[in-house]
Amino acid sequence: MKLSRHITCIFIGILLITAVYVNTFHNAFQFDDIIYILGSERIKSLSNLPQILTDIFSRPLLLATFALNYSIGGVSPIGYHLVNIALHISVSILIYLILLYTLEKDAKSHLLPFSAALIFALHPMNTESVTYIISRSSVLSAFFYLLSLFMFIKANKRGSGVRSQESEVKSQEKLRLTSHDSQLMTLFYLLSSGFFFILALGSKEDAVTLPIIVLFYYLFFISTTRNGLSPFRNNLKIILPFILLASIYPIVRYFKLGMAGIGDATGIFTPLTYLITELNVIIFYYLRLLFFPINLNVDPDIRPINSLFSLSTLISMVIIFLIVIVSYKFFRRDPIISFAIMWFFVTLMPTSSVFPLWDPAAEHRVYLPAVGFSIFLARLIGKIGTKTRFFPSTYFMSWVRMTNLVLCLFISILLSFSLCTIKRNFIWKDRVSLWEDTVKKSPLKARPHAALGLAYNYEKGLIDDAIRQYRIALGIKPFFFDALNNLGIALDMKGELDGAMQKYQIALMMKPYSPEIHNNIAIIYAKKGEISKAEAEFKRSLEIAPDYIKAKKNLEMLSKGMADFEGSTAVDRYR
Repeated sequence: MKLSRHITCIFIGILLITAVYVNTFHNAFQFDDIIYILGSERIKSLSNLPQILTDIFSRPLLLATFALNYSIGGVSPIGYHLVNIALHISVSILIYLILLYTLEKDAKSHLLPFSAALIFALHPMNTESVTYIISRSSVLSAFFYLLSLFMFIKANKRGSGVRSQESEVKSQEKLRLTSHDSQLMTLFYLLSSGFFFILALGSKEDAVTLPIIVLFYYLFFISTTRNGLSPFRNNLKIILPFILLASIYPIVRYFKLGMAGIGDATGIFTPLTYLITELNVIIFYYLRLLFFPINLNVDPDIRPINSLFSLSTLISMVIIFLIVIVSYKFFRRDPIISFAIMWFFVTLMPTSSVFPLWDPAAEHRVYLPAVGFSIFLARLIGKIGTKTRFFPSTYFMSWVRMTNLVLCLFISILLSFSLCTIKRNFIWKDRVSLWEDTVKKSPLKARPHAALGLAYNYEKGLIDDAIRQYRIALGIKPFFFDALNNLGIALDMKGELDGAMQKYQIALMMKPYSPEIHNNIAIIYAKKGEISKAEAEFKRSLEIAPDYIKAKKNLEMLSKGMADFEGSTAVDRYR
């Protein structure tokens, strides 16, 4: 196929992605953005890059990109959004290229890659990964993940090409030289693949599934072209480094970080209850939103499911079993469909298995699995558009009419996805609009109310509305540390010092070593004129966290007899 057609496809994709995400350029920092970008001192100087990059278990590559963003544009959100969109474009192009190489013998090989890339690029469920700045981790990791797979494919395509010429080449010397050059290029692609795998792991831990995907890709698309020879016997040395690295990484991470490095929500979930809950999340939340992206929610209210024999769990297991059977049945007939299904489930494993996380569901976790879904949906639409026994030309419609119908269906899907993405991006405009939307969709969950209260207080100055939201959150979850602390700040701002102190004291019982609480208690003492107690609390805050800037500034203000103190808000982590 002509290069110009590929360039045209990629250019159209770039234009469409830019069109649906252009309204995000001025969207505000949200939730974890405030902690890990605005509140991070490490990213505010490029001199910290060596320290960032050597901390291999703290997503060093992600933090390095934030440091570069900060060095260029400071706290202006435009640069951060531009990088996220550029990465999303790059991921979509890689989907196109990977499928193109996979279907290189197909005369219309550009149709499936183009369709799958557009479905992925415009899908509304990806807005959380692209628009929510801190979720760059998902996009950045996916970029290197796919780039690693692409290099692996390139290496094997070259290798298979040389072997297929062995019986045809006439000049042994020419074959020897060609084989030597090809081996060098193959080695280069394989080393590049391994390097990009490491970069993917340095962006987000979910990339640990890449060796399984590499193995499946080899089984589905490469080993069958090599006279049926076993991939384990012929290419173990190629696949084994991926498997070893993927095995070693979580083990070392566990010994360094403990369960926080793998799954740290064991106080809420056991491995079994988390797995049961995730079976339901995969079918009734993730797949539902992928097929029908309506009512997207940054903080869905999903409760633990404890019974393996609940109706929803049994239905989920049956559906998953049937999907796996379909994948097996299509292994020979249409490996693209089979591979897409396996991709979806394999890439969900890090967050939807037996390692408990605090949030059982989050849309940004589906960014990489959505690649498999997009390939599946594009293939399914293509199947409908082929001339099969279900729609013969002698029946209800001609082949031409059927093709036009499928084209209209595909355009309608893309149009609806695009409109939903644009609309969803407007909801991410600021903290108030995001959390008002979330409170409507998760009214019985404490965190959205607490986050909305924080937004009302600091974005709009609506202290009474903020207090009302904090109290709703505490009505749902009475010992919610963030809501208690932030309610105390709001009451302090209204001049209700005794009420504020009461909330701080309750919060302090929950987290006695919180520098934020000691700082806030000190402010109350200072406002009451109890200077010695205020000084003691500020110093206690600094004993716990010697580099705590707010406590340092407040202690300095106190020593100068000034009263312009800065309270410490608490923001519950989302990511």
